Amino acid sequence: MPSAPKRPCPERGCPELTNGGRCEKHRQERKSKRWRDDGRTQTEQGYGADWQRVSRLYRKQYPMCGVCHDEPARSVHHRISIDERPDLRLSWSNLLAVCSEECHRRAERQRAHSAIGARHEIGEA
Repeated sequence: MPSAPKRPCPERGCPELTNGGRCEKHRQERKSKRWRDDGRTQTEQGYGADWQRVSRLYRKQYPMCGVCHDEPARSVHHRISIDERPDLRLSWSNLLAVCSEECHRRAERQRAHSAIGARHEIGEA
């Protein structure tokens, strides 16, 4: 039986063809960057079944990337980190749909820039 044709890696701009899912480079990148290596499970980090449900519903409501506005959203970013405000973990006002690691990093940089500005304004910097 012939094998299925290879498909492009879903990461934006990646030319690699795969048997399904991300290419090896992007699989490793997601594995190393997405979850902290502190021994906690995804559920313990705040990404359990309730988060998966909220993330899926949020992407259904906001299907395009909130950063580049060009590509379909593939994940959801917390505007304020879970570590900083665990009470906002499932709050839609704290979420942003993103299409790629690149857009997620852009959102992270914006969060860091906003936090620095806020600390400076209240004299913590």
